[in-house]
Amino acid sequence: MTFATAVGWGLAAVMAGAAGRQAYRLNSPGRPVRAAHLLMCAGMAAMFAPVGWSIPRLAGVVVYLAAAVWCLVARGPHRLHAVTGSVAMAYMFVIPGMGHLGGMAGMAMGPGGAYGWISLALAAYFAGETVSAFRVLLTARRGPAADAACHMAVAIAMGYMLLTLG
Repeated sequence: MTFATAVGWGLAAVMAGAAGRQAYRLNSPGRPVRAAHLLMCAGMAAMFAPVGWSIPRLAGVVVYLAAAVWCLVARGPHRLHAVTGSVAMAYMFVIPGMGHLGGMAGMAMGPGGAYGWISLALAAYFAGETVSAFRVLLTARRGPAADAACHMAVAIAMGYMLLTLG
């Protein structure tokens, strides 16, 4: 197994776990945001899995933009995280040559021009999310710490995907 394949399966497992956590908590406050987060994590798990790219491009754009709009008008915690994550997922479906970890590592920054700068800006947002979640993780009780750990894992994986995948 190559290093890239091991990383792909590892990140796919982490995202599947984050999706499972969101599925388990769908009945708690902030359902639209949790549903969008579940969708985002499930999509990221599919993107990271080295077995292949299995989400049609147009479907990905439509579904993730719809999730972003749904979260934009919804009330609840972590709304900005869900909206930005959904927009970032839709954006990744628009990148020319978008593939999965096992195939075309490094392409997101490769096309150049606006694609590279948009990827960099979104990755910077998720770097800020990581720092914020880490602070909460260090100071919070069990419940908020679990949410922070989930957000931190998703933010790190999203930043990684934006900067390395294509």
